[in-house]
Amino acid sequence: MTSPVNLWEQELQVVHSRLAYLRGLLSDVERKIAGNWVNGWANTRLMAFHIFWSVPTGMRGQPAISYTTM
Repeated sequence: MTSPVNLWEQELQVVHSRLAYLRGLLSDVERKIAGNWVNGWANTRLMAFHIFWSVPTGMRGQPAISYTTM
């Protein structure tokens, strides 16, 4: 027959392994959220750059819009 101390130790090991698993899941979610934020920021900057250079040219071949008017 197992002693109550052994049962508690087994339960603590189960809880510890479950917490480690959940900690790993949380790290994965945090990493994904951080990656999506960085990708979204980079895509927004790329889109702004593309819009700036895609505008029709004004007089003397200069862009019709500049950073000062944005």
